Amino acid sequence: MSSSKTRSARRLARASAKRDEVEGTALGRALAHEIGHYVLRTREHARSGLMRAIHPVPALIDTDRRRFTLSAGEILRVVALHEVNADRVDAFTARVTTDRISSQSNPSSSRPKPGGTMSYE
Repeated sequence: MSSSKTRSARRLARASAKRDEVEGTALGRALAHEIGHYVLRTREHARSGLMRAIHPVPALIDTDRRRFTLSAGEILRVVALHEVNADRVDAFTARVTTDRISSQSNPSSSRPKPGGTMSYE
């Protein structure tokens, strides 16, 4: 391959890599916004930050991430929701552990009947 073809191929590869990076940044930020709705359990939008309803394209592809953060209130909401869920997980884990300990002392009681299911409700 001639040196001009090699330079052209390298330039094309760099341009392609840059395009992938820019598209990945924009897609990642859009995905983070949608995950924010799920984590915050809301369809609402904020006036600024990650949960803003509309982000200009230049902001979506900018290397500066400061426009894509959660507000202090949003962070507190995530923490509060997590604490509630952590309590539920702890209660469920305690029930499962208790059930497993009691089934070890009576192994036949922990086996489901054929066609049956086990439930920890």
